[in-house]
Parts: sequence; C-alpha cells; structure tokens
Amino acid sequence: MNLSGERYSACCSPNRTDSLTTRKLVLLNIEFDGGTELVDKLMKMVASRGVGLLSHIVQTLPSTKHAKAVFLLDITGLEGLLSDFMSDIRKMSEIVRAEVMDAPISPGEARLVVFTLADLNGFFKLFRELGTGGQAMIFHLGLRAGEDLADRIMAHCKDRYATLDQSLLYMESMGYGRFKVEEYVDKKRCKIIIHESIECMGHRGTTPSSHLLRGLISGVISKIWGKKVAVVETKCIAQGNPHCEFIVEAE
Repeated sequence: MNLSGERYSACCSPNRTDSLTTRKLVLLNIEFDGGTELVDKLMKMVASRGVGLLSHIVQTLPSTKHAKAVFLLDITGLEGLLSDFMSDIRKMSEIVRAEVMDAPISPGEARLVVFTLADLNGFFKLFRELGTGGQAMIFHLGLRAGEDLADRIMAHCKDRYATLDQSLLYMESMGYGRFKVEEYVDKKRCKIIIHESIECMGHRGTTPSSHLLRGLISGVISKIWGKKVAVVETKCIAQGNPHCEFIVEAE
C-alpha cells in the first residue's frame, strides 16, 4: 500500500485555489482494528464523495489495543452529507470508534505538525528543570490555549457540555492523549481522565506532572462555565498510575 502524500493528494484532494478561510474543514478521529488496509478503504470513500484530504496521521503502535487515525478534511459544499458520511464510516466492521469535530478550524490548524514523543519529553524536561517557575509557565501556556480553544468552539455548540466534548475531541485529535469525562455537574464539578498523556509518557516522578494539560483543562472549563476553576491532578502516569486524573471545581 502506497502511503505517499503524492498519491493521496492526487487521489483525494481536489484542486483548491481559494483561501482556506472560506472552506469548511472538519477533523475525523477514528480508532480501528486491523492494519492500514482500512486507511486505503477510507481514502477511496473520501475520494468518491469529492471530499478534500488536507492532512492525516495514522498510528499503529504495537503497545496500543487499537490503531488510530486523524484526518483533516475539506467538506466545503458537502456539509449536508456529513451525517450520512459518518454513518457509513461507523458501519465498517473494522471501526471501533469514529468521531468528527465540525467546530471551526482555522487555516493555521490545517497544517498538522508532528513532533516525536522523544522531542516533547525534552521540551517538558526543560520546564521541569526550571522548578516551580517552569511549571507555572507551562501551566499558563496551556491556560491561554484552552481559553482560546473554548472561545472558538462555544459559538458553534448547543450547550456547555457539548463545548467541553468538542474541545476534548480536538485535543485528542491533536495527539495529546485519550480523554474521558467521568463526572460532570454543570458549573460545579468535573472529573476528567487522560490515558497516554503526551506530557507524562516516558517520565517518572513522585508528584503529578501534567502542568500543560492541567492548564488546558482549566482554560477550557473556566471559559465554558464563565468563572474561575481550580484543577487538581489527583493521579498521574508519571507516578505509576494507569492514567492521569483531574478534578475540576468551581471557585
């Protein structure tokens, strides 16, 4: 199977000469069983429906139960067919989960940039070596990014929980980890768990270490709830726990 960008560009991406700011872009996030043959099937489906493929990432790591893929698609003029398109994808026997984020995606997000986990480990290590000052810096980087993300999504979601769901789906699509909301009491309390956190995989320590992700969660939920929140990481994979766990409470 040829996975070259040239093949996908010719097969699946119509000639787009107008600005991405005028296009309708969506993120498709899937988990699937089997090999990359499913990716080939998806590409043929995308091409047959006139959907543009801007970029994609596929992971089939032996350490994970299911393979994962993220596709950035241009569905301009085909918005009314999105529901049927997703229904057909979910009917595929290999698909374990398929979600689409159809909140606005900026032109800057249309270009996916890949860093290895080793690259990111070095980045986070540098901030840890700066002590509490470094932790505060990376927390506030996440806080600002989370606020900006929620701001963009809020105007296009029907309620606060839908905004949270779409925000977490976006972060999962970007490879930050696998997110799950375990408890949610609107504007009061929330519990979120993250498997395979990019911030803590490969790191071992005696204290919770997810400062960037804690900032992202804080920024998203404080913006959604319209009030300050306190976010505490109660479990962390850096400490040997199976996942990272965050408790969010309104102040």
